[in-house]
Amino acid sequence: MGIISYAQNFEDVILWRALGHIENGTYIDVGAHHPDIDSVSKAFYDRGWRGIHVEPGPSVAQLLREKRPGDTVIQAMISDVRGVHPFYETPGGGLSTADGAVADFHVAHGNAPVSPTNAVSLTLDDILDQAQDSDIHWLKIDVEGFERQTLASWQNSPKRPWIVVIEATYPKTRTPTFGEWQDLILAKGYSLAYDDGLNHFYLSNEHPELSDHLRQPPNVFDEFQVNPSGSSLFSKDMKDFFESEIFWRGDRIVELEKELAEARCHLADSEQRGNDQTAIHEKLNQDIREASERADHLAGRLTHETERADQLIARLLNQEASHAQLLHREVERTDQLMAQLLSQETAYSDLLSRETARANRLAGELSTRIDQAHSATAILATTLGNIVASTARNRWRPWPLRAFTHGVRLPPVQLPITNSAFGGIGTPLSLSQVMSLPQEQFLQSAYLLILGRDIDQQGQIHYGERLRRSGISRRHVLVELARSREALRRRSGADLDGQSDEAFIDAIYPRLLGRAADVEGQQHFLKRLRQGISRATVMSDLRKSAEGRRHSAKFDDELETLVLRRTSLFGWRAWLRPSPATPLDTTLQPAAPHATSDLAGVHEALNQIRKALDDEAQLRLNADNETATSMQDQIRLLAAALEGAHSRQ
Repeated sequence: MGIISYAQNFEDVILWRALGHIENGTYIDVGAHHPDIDSVSKAFYDRGWRGIHVEPGPSVAQLLREKRPGDTVIQAMISDVRGVHPFYETPGGGLSTADGAVADFHVAHGNAPVSPTNAVSLTLDDILDQAQDSDIHWLKIDVEGFERQTLASWQNSPKRPWIVVIEATYPKTRTPTFGEWQDLILAKGYSLAYDDGLNHFYLSNEHPELSDHLRQPPNVFDEFQVNPSGSSLFSKDMKDFFESEIFWRGDRIVELEKELAEARCHLADSEQRGNDQTAIHEKLNQDIREASERADHLAGRLTHETERADQLIARLLNQEASHAQLLHREVERTDQLMAQLLSQETAYSDLLSRETARANRLAGELSTRIDQAHSATAILATTLGNIVASTARNRWRPWPLRAFTHGVRLPPVQLPITNSAFGGIGTPLSLSQVMSLPQEQFLQSAYLLILGRDIDQQGQIHYGERLRRSGISRRHVLVELARSREALRRRSGADLDGQSDEAFIDAIYPRLLGRAADVEGQQHFLKRLRQGISRATVMSDLRKSAEGRRHSAKFDDELETLVLRRTSLFGWRAWLRPSPATPLDTTLQPAAPHATSDLAGVHEALNQIRKALDDEAQLRLNADNETATSMQDQIRLLAAALEGAHSRQ
């Protein structure tokens, strides 16, 4: 048995042919319009099907709620963006649209007046998720030019209606529009199964068994009837026919009413007949009262739901406005932050360029100073060579005096104190005696004699490991200690520069003579210091005194010879003193060491220049490294701030 068709273009006939074998099926009607007129779902509803109607027009949505109990009615439009969307409503709702261009078209062609308003917009995913059944047998989309936005909102829902019917022409024209959106429905796993001139029927690839039912248009074999309430020309003809039939039958009704009146006259005579009519009347009145009560209850419920919906819409509109203001403020704040960060980036870039230029300039200055120092070093080396050569040429001059005074013993020059070069222990030792000591005692004695202190743990480990494993000689250890910065500072007294004259005298006596300063010696050298002689002269006098030579003199001489032999001018000190001292040597002693002290001063100057160059280079290098590191840290901070701003945007 066929159905009564209410649809505008017999869409329900085609769908019933394919799906009529299913009992209590499920449908979704997007753009449902009137519950009876031009309705695709009416025939299915009458056969026990239930589903979801989506209609943004408030009056039509209310009609659907009243006429379709058991169905879900969602008063909203479908869009790819949730929220509140402009909506253009027409009388009756049949041409209402969310597309402003379509609304302008209707106004320009006199199709219908348009009233702009707003409607809540949901996505097709939201609607599909509302369906409780896993199978949705058909989905119809009639959105008057808003098809692509509707299909674009179908993103994540896994549900696939068996058949999807989409209006495929521009409203009120034959112009096809499916080229604008058909790729979206095909991408969901559908294929075009039927074109009725107004709509496209798409069949899910999961149900190919239904394709044969979608090949022919509606025909006599569908055994359907047409409801005359539709808006199509065929329905209009049917309506005219039925109106004519009703008019003809009206006359017949008049005749029948006359006959009924006559019959009532006959029935009035019968009391029993009257009682029956009274009972029937009372029963009808009771039914009317009950129906009225139900109508009042439904009206109250409808009013409550309408008020609730209006409140919800107002709340949504307020939230939308608040969100828009918040977004605007965030955009402004982000723009300000980006401008600030770009300004900082420019400033840091300029600073980096200036610091780089400054580093290059300082490097050039440092290179120039190093070249100048190297030139000065070369000049000093030449001077040193000249002094050595001069000393060698004049070496023969004391020999006639020595020969003449051989055997003459003059009393030595008496000084208030005596001298020691490396004093640190009380008992004088020779180099050979120190070299013959066990390793631990050898290292302890070397530290005491050369550095004037006990060996520390680091030195014990360092030199102990090198003597045992690396195979270096003890002579090498002594030379290395004597050449160390600590030994040079101690020998020159530089480690005492910050002390007072009294403290200086108290410190050098134990160091050079192995004893505390006596009152006479202390007053003598304090007086000389205050007269303007240098501390280096005081130390030289103490070293050259008889007491100073006696205090570890043998070890000092042997160590000095050992150190000098391992330099580029090795052996020069021993060459200058080839024979034992005579009384005349002792008499001439104060004048003899000038060449030696000059050479020692040159060596000391060379060492100080080298150290100053090394210190200057290291300081410049550290400063440049610190500047570069600071700039890199600032650039990293700037990059992190830019990245954070982009992520918030």
